[in-house]
Amino acid sequence: MSELTPAVKAALDELRAAFPGNGVTHNPDNEGGAYVMVDGLDVGQALTRNESWVAFRLTYQHPEIDVYPHYIRPDVARTDGTALGEGFSGPMSPWEGLQAVQVSRRTNEWNKQRDTASIKLKKVLEWLRTR
Repeated sequence: MSELTPAVKAALDELRAAFPGNGVTHNPDNEGGAYVMVDGLDVGQALTRNESWVAFRLTYQHPEIDVYPHYIRPDVARTDGTALGEGFSGPMSPWEGLQAVQVSRRTNEWNKQRDTASIKLKKVLEWLRTR
């Protein structure tokens, strides 16, 4: 089993600092990265479940690549009854054996100095809240 890279460890610390009221858990991916889950996040009033966990993988390449994709609980739906729409797919079970809805939000003009894992998660949450 590979140990987490220093950059992945630092990203986990940053996530815990950025989301102090939420559980931040991880499982090593055996390549130096980790499967990460942040619990109890506000995903907005447009979804039937306005609180969700958000999960993603920090690969051993972090921070050299974008954190993508993110996943949310499988039982979310839009409060107006319409389809989740562009940027969503699922529910499926690609994340650590859990059913999940994939949230596809690739960062345009990604920059490793400004697009950290915690900032990316904040951007994903902002996007979810405007759906």
